[in-house]
Amino acid sequence: MDKLNALLPRSGSSLFSLHLGLDSAGAKQMLGDVISAVHPHAHRLAYLRITVHDTTYVAWIMDDLSFPNLRALCVQHGDNMLGAWFGGSEDMPLDIVLTLTQQKTPALKRLTLTGSVQFQPEGNLSTLRTLRFWCSDIQGFVRAVLPCPNIQELDVELDYTDPNAWQVGSIAALWPAAASRAAQISAVRLKGIDDAQHSVIMTLFVSHVTRHSLVLSYADSVTDDSTEWNDAILGVFSHLNGHLVDFTIRSVPSIRYREEIVTLSAICAEGLHREVEVAVTQPGPPIIATLFDKYQSRTSVRSLTLDASLWRTFLRSCGTLPILEDVVVQFRGGPHTSTFGGDTTTTGAPSVWPGLRTLKLVGVENVRPVLIVQTVLLAIRTLDLPHKMQSLHFERIDLLGPLHEFAQMDVAQQIFLPRC
Repeated sequence: MDKLNALLPRSGSSLFSLHLGLDSAGAKQMLGDVISAVHPHAHRLAYLRITVHDTTYVAWIMDDLSFPNLRALCVQHGDNMLGAWFGGSEDMPLDIVLTLTQQKTPALKRLTLTGSVQFQPEGNLSTLRTLRFWCSDIQGFVRAVLPCPNIQELDVELDYTDPNAWQVGSIAALWPAAASRAAQISAVRLKGIDDAQHSVIMTLFVSHVTRHSLVLSYADSVTDDSTEWNDAILGVFSHLNGHLVDFTIRSVPSIRYREEIVTLSAICAEGLHREVEVAVTQPGPPIIATLFDKYQSRTSVRSLTLDASLWRTFLRSCGTLPILEDVVVQFRGGPHTSTFGGDTTTTGAPSVWPGLRTLKLVGVENVRPVLIVQTVLLAIRTLDLPHKMQSLHFERIDLLGPLHEFAQMDVAQQIFLPRC
């Protein structure tokens, strides 16, 4: 308590931030003292972060205090490892609901709930603009979103435990209002989607064509490479068809499985952003090919950011992108000769990127990747461009071999070599 009192401001009118860490071992005994210490300063709190292993403590704090100037509230529910570290019980409550009222927090704009903390407002929270929370069923989702009419950013981590928990029939009376509210949210990010939630998510969020940003991350258990499942997921890009589009395609190994986590991201000329992250057994066909075959016109892609590991796969399977002008190839650390370079199977074929003007090869990790000059030249020759590129860039990359060959081969009007 002495440390807490020392941290609290003595006087003045300026707003301040506070982080309360309440471990389960001793927090209950001293919670009253904590509330008493914070009470004189509650009206000056602009940001409050509470880390707990029992969110009933948060309920006591929010019930006993009012925060008229609180702009942001973050509640972190510690996991079992943290509970054991601080001497707490390993048997922590899981399905926890936090309630808030507009009267207690009349200026609240941002609410972040991490761990297994669900959210249920009491009455409307009209000031709330950003909401991030965890959700285990459709009822919890609707209860959280409906009372917040002015949310512009929504970030939800979904839990898949009961396949029947996301049946719309259980909230049939509220469904029209929920769909209407969802359509008004400008930026949406949903993580942990599984097949049980997929149809509900598509109905609520994908059909709204003017939404500024939509990011969908599918659970690691979704590893089906079938065309049917790809079609279901990639429908998020259907509303961008025909617009000028900047694409980013990344692939990284899954931490827990042998699959690759593929991220497909697109931004169109109107600024609309769509992104899908999904685990697949092969990061190349069919998912990337399906994207361009069915959901995104090849004649609308003007720029592309691509992992080096997907270079050859992309050239072989995705066909011609006639107006593509700018390509960025991202490299992880270490040498890159097996996944990036020339592909003799395409030699003599028409160029797949006939309008290419700029090619950038960029290292994206602390360990600078190593490229052989001849490998880069072979990759450019394989593109069989009808004209010389305007520029070739190297950033955060080490090159091995005679650099003067870039000029001799006359591959670009300007060549920007990497800095040491």
